[in-house]
Amino acid sequence: MTDDQFGQLADLIGKLLTLGEQQCSALGETNYHLRQLTANTAPPGSGATLAEDEEEGKAQLYAVRRKQDGELALMFYAAAPLVQQPTGKLYFENFSILAPHCQVDLSEPCWTGRDTPSKEALEQMPDGYLRPLGGTLHFVKKERPAKNGGFASKPIVRIIGFTPDPAATFGERSTTALPTQTAPPPAPPTPPPAQTAPSPSPAAPPPATPQTTQTAQQLRQAISATLQLSNPTDITRACNYLAQRWATLQSPPAPIKSPGEPFQSLTPEQLTAFRQHFLAYPTRWRATWQSAQFQ
Repeated sequence: MTDDQFGQLADLIGKLLTLGEQQCSALGETNYHLRQLTANTAPPGSGATLAEDEEEGKAQLYAVRRKQDGELALMFYAAAPLVQQPTGKLYFENFSILAPHCQVDLSEPCWTGRDTPSKEALEQMPDGYLRPLGGTLHFVKKERPAKNGGFASKPIVRIIGFTPDPAATFGERSTTALPTQTAPPPAPPTPPPAQTAPSPSPAAPPPATPQTTQTAQQLRQAISATLQLSNPTDITRACNYLAQRWATLQSPPAPIKSPGEPFQSLTPEQLTAFRQHFLAYPTRWRATWQSAQFQ
Protein backbone atom coordinates (compact mmCIF):
# COMPACT_ATOMS: atom_id res chain seq x y z
CA MET A 1 0.00 0.00 0.00
CA THR A 2 1.42 3.39 -0.99
CA ASP A 3 1.54 6.40 1.31
CA ASP A 4 -1.30 8.06 -0.64
CA GLN A 5 -3.50 4.97 -0.36
CA PHE A 6 -2.76 4.70 3.35
CA GLY A 7 -3.64 8.37 3.84
CA GLN A 8 -6.92 7.94 1.97
CA LEU A 9 -7.77 4.87 4.06
CA ALA A 10 -7.00 6.71 7.31
CA ASP A 11 -9.14 9.65 6.21
CA LEU A 12 -12.02 7.31 5.33
CA ILE A 13 -11.78 5.56 8.72
CA GLY A 14 -11.81 8.93 10.46
CA LYS A 15 -14.95 9.99 8.59
CA LEU A 16 -16.65 6.69 9.44
CA LEU A 17 -15.80 7.11 13.14
CA THR A 18 -17.15 10.68 13.12
CA LEU A 19 -20.35 9.55 11.38
CA GLY A 20 -20.83 6.71 13.90
CA GLU A 21 -20.27 9.07 16.79
CA GLN A 22 -22.85 11.51 15.40
CA GLN A 23 -25.40 8.72 14.97
CA CYS A 24 -24.80 7.50 18.54
CA SER A 25 -25.17 11.07 19.75
CA ALA A 26 -28.51 11.44 17.96
CA LEU A 27 -29.77 8.16 19.42
CA GLY A 28 -28.62 9.15 22.90
CA GLU A 29 -30.34 12.54 22.71
CA THR A 30 -33.54 10.86 21.49
CA ASN A 31 -33.46 8.40 24.38
CA TYR A 32 -32.77 11.27 26.80
CA HIS A 33 -35.83 13.18 25.54
CA LEU A 34 -37.98 10.05 25.81
CA ARG A 35 -36.85 9.54 29.41
CA GLN A 36 -37.60 13.18 30.19
CA LEU A 37 -41.08 12.93 28.65
CA THR A 38 -41.80 9.80 30.66
CA ALA A 39 -40.57 11.39 33.88
CA ASN A 40 -42.57 14.58 33.28
CA THR A 41 -45.85 12.83 32.46
CA ALA A 42 -45.74 10.36 35.35
CA PRO A 43 -46.06 11.40 39.00
CA PRO A 44 -42.82 11.06 41.02
CA GLY A 45 -42.40 7.61 42.45
CA SER A 46 -45.06 5.96 40.29
CA GLY A 47 -44.02 2.60 38.94
CA ALA A 48 -40.72 2.61 40.83
CA THR A 49 -39.55 -0.94 41.46
CA LEU A 50 -37.70 -1.28 44.75
CA ALA A 51 -35.53 -4.17 45.86
CA GLU A 52 -35.70 -5.60 49.37
CA ASP A 53 -32.74 -3.51 50.53
CA GLU A 54 -34.02 -0.28 48.92
CA GLU A 55 -36.20 2.48 50.32
CA GLU A 56 -37.92 5.48 48.76
CA GLY A 57 -37.52 8.98 50.23
CA LYS A 58 -38.04 12.66 49.51
CA ALA A 59 -36.54 15.97 50.59
CA GLN A 60 -37.01 19.71 50.24
CA LEU A 61 -33.82 20.89 52.01
CA TYR A 62 -30.15 19.93 51.94
CA ALA A 63 -26.86 20.64 53.69
CA VAL A 64 -23.31 20.17 52.38
CA ARG A 65 -21.04 18.04 54.53
CA ARG A 66 -17.26 17.84 54.36
CA LYS A 67 -16.17 14.44 55.66
CA GLN A 68 -12.97 13.82 57.61
CA ASP A 69 -11.18 12.69 54.45
CA GLY A 70 -12.00 16.05 52.83
CA GLU A 71 -14.58 14.64 50.41
CA LEU A 72 -17.94 16.37 50.07
CA ALA A 73 -21.32 14.75 50.67
CA LEU A 74 -24.93 15.97 50.67
CA MET A 75 -27.49 15.44 53.43
CA PHE A 76 -31.16 15.84 52.48
CA TYR A 77 -34.02 16.76 54.80
CA ALA A 78 -37.82 16.87 54.64
CA ALA A 79 -39.26 20.28 55.47
CA ALA A 80 -42.39 18.91 57.17
CA PRO A 81 -43.36 18.26 59.83
CA LEU A 82 -39.96 19.19 61.38
CA VAL A 83 -36.38 19.02 60.21
CA GLN A 84 -34.85 16.35 62.45
CA GLN A 85 -32.78 13.65 60.76
CA PRO A 86 -31.70 13.50 57.12
CA THR A 87 -34.01 11.53 54.85
CA GLY A 88 -31.12 10.62 52.54
CA LYS A 89 -27.39 11.02 51.93
CA LEU A 90 -25.60 11.38 48.61
CA TYR A 91 -21.87 10.68 48.41
CA PHE A 92 -19.49 12.48 46.07
CA GLU A 93 -19.11 9.64 43.60
CA ASN A 94 -22.84 9.81 42.80
CA PHE A 95 -23.24 13.61 42.54
CA SER A 96 -23.74 13.33 38.76
CA ILE A 97 -27.15 11.63 39.17
CA LEU A 98 -28.49 14.83 40.77
CA ALA A 99 -27.55 17.27 37.98
CA PRO A 100 -30.36 16.38 35.50
CA HIS A 101 -33.03 17.06 38.14
CA CYS A 102 -32.00 20.02 40.32
CA GLN A 103 -29.05 22.22 41.18
CA VAL A 104 -27.22 22.46 44.50
CA ASP A 105 -24.64 24.87 45.86
CA LEU A 106 -21.44 23.11 47.02
CA SER A 107 -19.77 26.23 48.39
CA GLU A 108 -19.09 26.97 52.06
CA PRO A 109 -20.33 26.80 54.76
CA CYS A 110 -20.14 23.01 55.09
CA TRP A 111 -20.99 20.81 58.05
CA THR A 112 -17.72 19.33 59.33
CA GLY A 113 -18.89 17.47 62.43
CA ARG A 114 -17.91 13.85 62.85
CA ASP A 115 -21.54 12.74 63.15
CA THR A 116 -24.76 13.66 61.40
CA PRO A 117 -26.10 16.87 62.96
CA SER A 118 -28.89 16.37 65.49
CA LYS A 119 -32.17 18.27 65.56
CA GLU A 120 -30.70 20.66 68.14
CA ALA A 121 -27.62 21.26 65.98
CA LEU A 122 -29.78 21.95 62.93
CA GLU A 123 -31.84 24.48 64.84
CA GLN A 124 -28.66 26.29 65.91
CA MET A 125 -27.04 26.28 62.47
CA PRO A 126 -26.27 29.78 61.15
CA ASP A 127 -27.90 30.87 57.90
CA GLY A 128 -26.40 29.19 54.87
CA TYR A 129 -25.98 25.64 56.16
CA LEU A 130 -29.52 24.40 55.53
CA ARG A 131 -30.55 25.35 52.00
CA PRO A 132 -33.79 24.91 50.00
CA LEU A 133 -33.87 22.69 46.92
CA GLY A 134 -36.61 24.78 45.34
CA GLY A 135 -38.95 21.78 45.19
CA THR A 136 -39.33 18.16 46.28
CA LEU A 137 -36.66 15.61 45.33
CA HIS A 138 -37.82 11.96 45.11
CA PHE A 139 -35.06 9.36 45.39
CA VAL A 140 -34.21 5.76 46.21
CA LYS A 141 -31.61 4.81 48.82
CA LYS A 142 -29.99 1.41 49.22
CA GLU A 143 -28.29 -0.18 52.18
CA ARG A 144 -24.50 -0.27 51.96
CA PRO A 145 -22.40 -2.58 54.16
CA ALA A 146 -20.23 -1.04 56.85
CA LYS A 147 -16.64 -0.13 55.95
CA ASN A 148 -13.63 -0.45 58.25
CA GLY A 149 -15.70 -1.44 61.24
CA GLY A 150 -18.12 1.51 60.90
CA PHE A 151 -21.88 1.52 60.68
CA ALA A 152 -24.01 0.43 57.75
CA SER A 153 -25.62 3.29 55.81
CA LYS A 154 -28.31 3.83 53.18
CA PRO A 155 -26.96 6.31 50.61
CA ILE A 156 -29.03 7.52 47.65
CA VAL A 157 -28.42 5.39 44.55
CA ARG A 158 -30.86 6.88 42.03
CA ILE A 159 -33.24 9.80 41.54
CA ILE A 160 -36.89 9.12 40.69
CA GLY A 161 -37.93 12.69 39.92
CA PHE A 162 -38.10 16.30 41.03
CA THR A 163 -41.23 18.43 41.53
CA PRO A 164 -40.28 22.14 41.33
CA ASP A 165 -41.79 24.62 43.72
CA PRO A 166 -43.89 27.07 41.64
CA ALA A 167 -42.65 29.94 43.81
CA ALA A 168 -38.97 28.97 43.46
CA THR A 169 -36.54 30.74 41.17
CA PHE A 170 -33.03 29.35 40.71
CA GLY A 171 -33.32 27.28 43.89
CA GLU A 172 -34.59 30.09 46.14
CA ARG A 173 -38.11 30.70 47.42
CA SER A 174 -39.70 34.01 46.45
CA THR A 175 -41.15 35.67 49.56
CA THR A 176 -41.65 39.29 48.49
CA ALA A 177 -43.47 40.52 45.42
CA LEU A 178 -41.84 43.42 43.64
CA PRO A 179 -44.08 46.48 43.23
CA THR A 180 -45.07 47.34 39.71
CA GLN A 181 -43.59 50.56 38.37
CA THR A 182 -44.31 52.61 35.31
CA ALA A 183 -41.22 53.20 33.25
CA PRO A 184 -40.52 56.90 32.47
CA PRO A 185 -40.85 57.94 28.82
CA PRO A 186 -37.57 57.60 26.92
CA ALA A 187 -35.59 60.76 26.29
CA PRO A 188 -35.30 61.90 22.67
CA PRO A 189 -32.15 60.50 21.05
CA THR A 190 -29.17 62.83 20.66
CA PRO A 191 -27.55 62.64 17.23
CA PRO A 192 -23.97 61.39 17.55
CA PRO A 193 -21.12 63.62 16.35
CA ALA A 194 -19.71 62.90 12.95
CA GLN A 195 -16.75 60.58 13.10
CA THR A 196 -14.88 58.15 10.98
CA ALA A 197 -16.18 54.62 10.87
CA PRO A 198 -14.26 52.40 13.33
CA SER A 199 -12.53 49.31 12.12
CA PRO A 200 -14.67 46.16 12.50
CA SER A 201 -14.02 44.27 15.73
CA PRO A 202 -14.41 40.51 16.28
CA ALA A 203 -17.93 39.40 17.08
CA ALA A 204 -18.51 39.26 20.82
CA PRO A 205 -20.33 36.36 22.50
CA PRO A 206 -24.07 36.90 22.97
CA PRO A 207 -25.03 38.51 26.31
CA ALA A 208 -25.84 36.01 29.04
CA THR A 209 -29.51 35.71 29.97
CA PRO A 210 -30.75 34.21 33.29
CA GLN A 211 -31.76 31.02 31.45
CA THR A 212 -28.35 30.78 29.74
CA THR A 213 -26.57 31.34 33.07
CA GLN A 214 -28.63 28.62 34.78
CA THR A 215 -27.99 26.11 31.97
CA ALA A 216 -24.26 26.88 32.05
CA GLN A 217 -24.14 26.45 35.84
CA GLN A 218 -26.01 23.14 35.67
CA LEU A 219 -23.70 21.88 32.91
CA ARG A 220 -20.60 23.05 34.81
CA GLN A 221 -21.86 21.25 37.93
CA ALA A 222 -22.53 18.05 35.96
CA ILE A 223 -19.02 18.18 34.44
CA SER A 224 -17.32 18.78 37.80
CA ALA A 225 -19.28 15.96 39.47
CA THR A 226 -18.76 13.45 36.63
CA LEU A 227 -15.03 14.19 36.33
CA GLN A 228 -14.68 14.45 40.15
CA LEU A 229 -13.08 17.89 39.99
CA SER A 230 -13.24 20.39 42.85
CA ASN A 231 -10.67 23.04 41.91
CA PRO A 232 -12.42 25.91 40.01
CA THR A 233 -9.46 26.27 37.64
CA ASP A 234 -9.55 22.57 36.73
CA ILE A 235 -13.34 22.71 36.26
CA THR A 236 -13.05 25.71 33.91
CA ARG A 237 -10.29 24.01 31.93
CA ALA A 238 -12.39 20.84 31.58
CA CYS A 239 -15.48 22.83 30.53
CA ASN A 240 -13.52 24.66 27.83
CA TYR A 241 -11.86 21.50 26.52
CA LEU A 242 -15.07 19.47 26.38
CA ALA A 243 -17.02 22.37 24.84
CA GLN A 244 -14.40 22.67 22.08
CA ARG A 245 -14.48 18.90 21.58
CA TRP A 246 -18.29 18.88 21.39
CA ALA A 247 -18.28 21.73 18.86
CA THR A 248 -15.88 19.90 16.52
CA LEU A 249 -18.09 16.77 16.56
CA GLN A 250 -21.11 18.61 15.17
CA SER A 251 -21.96 18.41 11.48
CA PRO A 252 -21.06 21.01 10.38
CA PRO A 253 -18.77 21.93 13.30
CA ALA A 254 -20.44 24.39 15.67
CA PRO A 255 -18.90 27.89 15.49
CA ILE A 256 -17.00 29.11 18.54
CA LYS A 257 -16.80 32.92 18.68
CA SER A 258 -14.17 33.05 21.43
CA PRO A 259 -11.50 30.34 20.91
CA GLY A 260 -9.88 31.19 24.25
CA GLU A 261 -13.13 30.46 26.17
CA PRO A 262 -15.20 27.97 24.16
CA PHE A 263 -17.54 27.20 27.05
CA GLN A 264 -18.43 30.85 27.70
CA SER A 265 -19.05 31.58 24.02
CA LEU A 266 -21.62 28.79 23.48
CA THR A 267 -25.07 30.05 22.51
CA PRO A 268 -28.14 29.04 24.59
CA GLU A 269 -29.06 26.43 21.96
CA GLN A 270 -25.52 25.02 21.97
CA LEU A 271 -25.44 24.89 25.77
CA THR A 272 -28.72 22.98 25.85
CA ALA A 273 -27.62 20.51 23.17
CA PHE A 274 -24.21 19.99 24.82
CA ARG A 275 -25.83 19.43 28.25
CA GLN A 276 -28.26 16.86 26.84
CA HIS A 277 -25.44 14.97 25.14
CA PHE A 278 -23.23 15.09 28.25
CA LEU A 279 -26.01 13.75 30.49
CA ALA A 280 -26.74 10.97 27.98
CA TYR A 281 -23.06 9.89 27.72
CA PRO A 282 -21.27 10.81 31.00
CA THR A 283 -18.95 7.78 30.81
CA ARG A 284 -17.82 8.62 27.28
CA TRP A 285 -17.12 12.25 28.18
CA ARG A 286 -15.17 11.13 31.25
CA ALA A 287 -13.03 8.93 29.01
CA THR A 288 -12.53 11.85 26.60
CA TRP A 289 -11.26 14.04 29.43
CA GLN A 290 -9.02 11.32 30.88
CA SER A 291 -7.44 10.63 27.49
CA ALA A 292 -6.69 14.35 27.10
CA GLN A 293 -4.62 14.31 30.31
CA PHE A 294 -2.11 11.91 28.70
CA GLN A 295 -1.65 13.85 25.47
